[in-house]
Amino acid sequence: MRIYNNIIMEPTQEQREANSIYEKLSKAKKLDTIDPNTKILALEYRAYKRANRTEEQKQSKLKHDNDKYYENREKRLEYHKQQRSTEEHKMYMKEFRASEAGIKSARITKMKQSGIISDDYDALYEKFKNTTHCEECNVELVGGNKGANRKCTDHDHETGAFRNIICHGCNTRRGREDNNIIAMTKEEISEQRKQHYKENAERIKAKVRVRYNSKKSQQ
Repeated sequence: MRIYNNIIMEPTQEQREANSIYEKLSKAKKLDTIDPNTKILALEYRAYKRANRTEEQKQSKLKHDNDKYYENREKRLEYHKQQRSTEEHKMYMKEFRASEAGIKSARITKMKQSGIISDDYDALYEKFKNTTHCEECNVELVGGNKGANRKCTDHDHETGAFRNIICHGCNTRRGREDNNIIAMTKEEISEQRKQHYKENAERIKAKVRVRYNSKKSQQ
């Protein structure tokens, strides 16, 4: 939990004991029974330990997590496949897709699949949702997937940078202007996004941390 990442004081005995309880319940798969205050103290302790790992410890943890993932990968995939096939899951997904959170998730996924790179997809989605007129020709925008005035998220096909919220007509015209740029494959889009995050990792993490702490302070 990022809220605890700035802890620099040595953990208290109370935090150490809480972490011991947390680990026992975790191994027994009974974390849902843990006392809320004990959970907070345990997470504070674990955050301190994470923040003070040596580079060797970080690499060791990364290797351990990767090995554990690939060791159980097939079982995990089969388990999730079975879960997705249940009527309960199908009903849940149907309700989720119709909810505001589901609509937002689908839109952000579509942005990423089209090659848009952003440090803050939440803010980009809010801009998309609240923009009422094309930022190119000022025509009133409409929702849905049909019509020349439907809302589109325009981006530079070469860099992945977001440009404007515009109508489909203007988006098509800009596409013709960019026709010297060969459409990227899904693999190339994914690699471009990974490279962007790698080059800007610290700045992106700092921005996310500020946004997270701001939301926590408002609660």
